[in-house]
Amino acid sequence: MPYVETYQKLVRENQNIVEYLTTRQRTPYDQMLNASLDLAIARLNTVLLNLIQHPLKATDLHQEVLACHEAITDFNHYVRKLDNSTFLTRPLYKLIIHRIGTKKFPKIKALLNRL
Repeated sequence: MPYVETYQKLVRENQNIVEYLTTRQRTPYDQMLNASLDLAIARLNTVLLNLIQHPLKATDLHQEVLACHEAITDFNHYVRKLDNSTFLTRPLYKLIIHRIGTKKFPKIKALLNRL
């Protein structure tokens, strides 16, 4: 069960991200970002729960789980940067966030469907 501790750590990190989401501003664009990130975290937590229950699958999918968690942390990192950005850098951060959301978040859903 070497992956259980790793997965518990990932869930704790996800809780910190969710706590940050609850304190963000509430414009329609921000709500869309919050919903995307919240859905991705919920899917990843479901994957982690399934992998804790089935340790044989965990050995095969460990690298993909870490890649999905990295996508979530990258998205959160750029959302935080977007919150503190100027009008010049906002379009760049929005583009990066859009890219992560369209290219990396579907991998989380595919991983969940594979289980």
